[in-house]
Amino acid sequence: MLGSEGSGSRQAEEIWKGLQEAESWAGRIKNRRKDAKEYDADMLISTIRLPSGEKTGFLVSCRDVTHEIEMEQALRQSQKMESIGRLTGGIAHDFNNLLTGILGFARLLKEALGPEHECQSDVEEIIKSGERAARLTRQLLAFGHKQVVKVQTINLNDVVTQIDQLLRRTLGERIELVTHIGSGDLFIEADAGMIEQVLMNLSVNSRDAMPDGGKLVIRTAHVVVSPEMARGRKEVVPGNYVMLSVSDTGCGISDGVRNHIFEPFFTTKARGAGTGLGLSTVYGVVKHARGFIELESAVGVGTEFRVYFPASTAVSFDDASRSKAMPRTGHETILLVEDESTVRRLATRDLSGLGYRVLEAGHGDEALTIYEKEGGAVDLVLTDVVMPIMGGVELVKRLRERNPDIRVLYMSGFTEDLQLNGATGGSSAPLILKPFTIEALAAEVRRVLDA
Repeated sequence: MLGSEGSGSRQAEEIWKGLQEAESWAGRIKNRRKDAKEYDADMLISTIRLPSGEKTGFLVSCRDVTHEIEMEQALRQSQKMESIGRLTGGIAHDFNNLLTGILGFARLLKEALGPEHECQSDVEEIIKSGERAARLTRQLLAFGHKQVVKVQTINLNDVVTQIDQLLRRTLGERIELVTHIGSGDLFIEADAGMIEQVLMNLSVNSRDAMPDGGKLVIRTAHVVVSPEMARGRKEVVPGNYVMLSVSDTGCGISDGVRNHIFEPFFTTKARGAGTGLGLSTVYGVVKHARGFIELESAVGVGTEFRVYFPASTAVSFDDASRSKAMPRTGHETILLVEDESTVRRLATRDLSGLGYRVLEAGHGDEALTIYEKEGGAVDLVLTDVVMPIMGGVELVKRLRERNPDIRVLYMSGFTEDLQLNGATGGSSAPLILKPFTIEALAAEVRRVLDA
């Protein structure tokens, strides 16, 4: 049976007309199975004739190509997302350079004005807006899979609080968002941008499960996983965990779908409405953080995802506390390589004010010339990763041909781990993310010099 009655009859007429004009017909049709479910098929119809030439019938071959079409669409969607990711990364690189200058000079102005100046509150608003823009950029990079993965001790409560406004704008007015933050500090070892991505993906899935509106509840809590709870689950290690729960009052997930929800490209949404990558990304991030996921759902009632991360016992250091724990000043010579003049001027001013001798270069070729002129008397190379003419990775490669032990600190608003690994032989590369504060820059410079 060809498709629905209207479209099927028209296509049947076209096929019959084609067979009258030729000996065969080939094409793609919409067909139906016995259970009335529609599927795509490639059909070949050949005319059967007797030796006398008399037409006696037709030989029909029909092949189900629904899965092939879905895979082709998934591939195209993946390629489109990769293109968007590259575009996002390029924009974020420039945007983070601008934010570094805006936030850096705003903080210098704040210090210069003094606490009693009438414009102090205005400058503070500039700084707050810049910091919100920086968080938004990090989230965009995470969604485009271009965020630098920086595993550190983070407070899950802080992540949920900081992304709250973005979630509310994304979910829309028809979704009631309620958050229950667990008591105390809930520290985990993870990348903050990746955890934001997990929270955003789960929340967007919940929103789509409530097309007529509903309630979304986000909770955090400390949980102890007992040996009894972990029994029979190889991926679960008993101990202290931090839980992130996202529950909704949506349509729920059927038993047939539950076994496939974390598979790449699997989606129950209409064509073009979903990529099938959201939950697979969540699964990958959680596994990378040595966590696990539980799912409870009832059709017509709602769904709850519970994500468990191993609780961290490490002490959390933010930029300010790190700067207090390490000396800020120094006397060494730093070769600063940065193509954005605003960032270069800001970093030079900050580091010179701390006692360092700073040599400025706008790109890798210029840096090599300065290095040779100085006779290699450079204690640290502070270089951007992405630059015209010669980027930071190639620059470091050439400098290490001259001095294998030269100390390096990379700066970047975005980069991919592969780039940095290529410059360090696969080892972890010292990196400071833009936009950065003078406290963070001073601490990282000192850390690399003293390593």
